[in-house]
Amino acid sequence: MLGQKRAMADRFVQAVRSGDWLDRSRLLGYAAILGAFEIGLLLFWILGAHDNLDPTGKPLGTDFISFWSASRLALDGTPTLPYNPEAHAALQASVVGGAEIGYFGFFYQPVFLLICLPLALLPYALSLLTWLVATGSAYAAAIGRLLPRLAPLELAACATFPAILLNIGHGQNGFLSAALFGLGFVLLDKRPWLAGALLGCLVFKPQLAVILPFALAFSGRWPAFIATAASATLLSLASWGLFGTETWATFLSGLLLAQATGAPVVVGHDRVGAGHLLLNLHPKVDLVIADDGLQHRRLARDVEIAVVHYRGFGNGWLLPAGPLRDPPSRLQSVDAVVFHDQLDTPRPPVRVYTPFFAMRTAPGAVYSLKATTMRATLAELVDEQQRTAMRVIAAAGIGMPDRFFGMLRAAGLQFEALPLADHYPFTDNPFAGRAYDLVLVTEKDAVKCRANPVLASDGRICVVPLAATLDDGLIDLVVSRLPARTVSVAPAPSPVA
Repeated sequence: MLGQKRAMADRFVQAVRSGDWLDRSRLLGYAAILGAFEIGLLLFWILGAHDNLDPTGKPLGTDFISFWSASRLALDGTPTLPYNPEAHAALQASVVGGAEIGYFGFFYQPVFLLICLPLALLPYALSLLTWLVATGSAYAAAIGRLLPRLAPLELAACATFPAILLNIGHGQNGFLSAALFGLGFVLLDKRPWLAGALLGCLVFKPQLAVILPFALAFSGRWPAFIATAASATLLSLASWGLFGTETWATFLSGLLLAQATGAPVVVGHDRVGAGHLLLNLHPKVDLVIADDGLQHRRLARDVEIAVVHYRGFGNGWLLPAGPLRDPPSRLQSVDAVVFHDQLDTPRPPVRVYTPFFAMRTAPGAVYSLKATTMRATLAELVDEQQRTAMRVIAAAGIGMPDRFFGMLRAAGLQFEALPLADHYPFTDNPFAGRAYDLVLVTEKDAVKCRANPVLASDGRICVVPLAATLDDGLIDLVVSRLPARTVSVAPAPSPVA
């Protein structure tokens, strides 16, 4: 009995391995079943969509909202803003009526921004449909050239490949990439110059832009190699000519934290979700710093640092009766307390039971919002004002604008103070109707000013960055904690690597 079962099992395994059972009729039948399921799923997705949201509450086309929003920002004359997470995320939220959708970053160089540029000429849903039809048609043409002997019914079976449904659901550029790649290699022998031109368009995929020239060179396909290099170069120059040096510089360096630290940055209301996105995009990251993370209880943490402002805790009450999100006793459980000192203001009378350190901030070189390479120190602005009676407005849409104004007064500037609401959006122009020669804003506000074409093009608006100085002991404390926590979880790596 046991021998019979074993023999049957062996015959089954042999049949599966040989593939003889998987004839044309079965292949088409399985493809039909899969296709019916996929069509039903697509209909469910389409019929359940509302306000540009799919039935799960995500943007219709998910990743496509990043492409469309990047196009909208570029068409509005602000091509640097797709690389500004705050402005990019704000536009995405407006596409879905303010729904909480997280953030879909634009991680492509300006060459892909050039490809995306026409998308926002159409409303979002129509643009998504047009994008999928256009790139899908190119993909179908490539499959037809790659597999010319297949009958129409067999080509239809190819359309049930699950990755196609995934590309449609995410509104991604997989159709475009596959079409360029497939057509390029189909034409490689007969029309090498055209093939190279198509392959060069894949420059928006950096991993392919690096590998393809080597593959062509090693195989001795020099006409295609030259055409690939020329095509990629022309597209890059076209994006530079259209969007400018600043857009490329912003892509390469990032803004604010990314620019200051060189570290990858992700923005999101859901700190856990933002952390997962960061690690998916940058799997080699082994240290994550979360701003404003104490009250995000779901967020795991190895080191907790609480920053105490020089004004202290106000009335000591929690929201909404007071300014605190956690009681002062919470300081007993953190790893370090940092006092943000300001202009020799006395340190608040706060009792702490953990190591405490100081942080001081000072203004850096002021730079033009329109042309970031134009810079001057506050001292130079003071001298200019004394010579020319320059009219200055200082505007701040932050929680404590007096801090910003006090810093400017301490430098010797005379100005009209314009305090704005915290998180002021700058969708309108708060300086309209005011007489001024210069406007000074914070870096936080500058991000939103760039999203307003009127403000972004005003050469009189300048940004005052802040540079923070921390006690060395705080850095030493954090560094000392991390190896201990790491070693306790996993064995130390081998010295030979």
